[in-house]
Amino acid sequence: MVTVTEKIERWKATAEIFLKNNIKVFIKDIENNFYFGDILFVGDDLIEIECFSPAHRRGQKCYLYWTLIEELDKYREEA
Repeated sequence: MVTVTEKIERWKATAEIFLKNNIKVFIKDIENNFYFGDILFVGDDLIEIECFSPAHRRGQKCYLYWTLIEELDKYREEA
């Protein structure tokens, strides 16, 4: 079974790759909120992204603590 700490370390490593390669990200938090954006900063405690969606977050910088993230993946545009 994967621990929360292991998940967080994987998310951090993935986020670093996305940041380095300028890959847009999709994040879902534990309250079922969705964030789509560009990663600005990957820290030990949190990730900072500039959202382009959903509309009510467009243009905002969002700071998300790793412990509150449920899913982190590459953003995929719908066909």
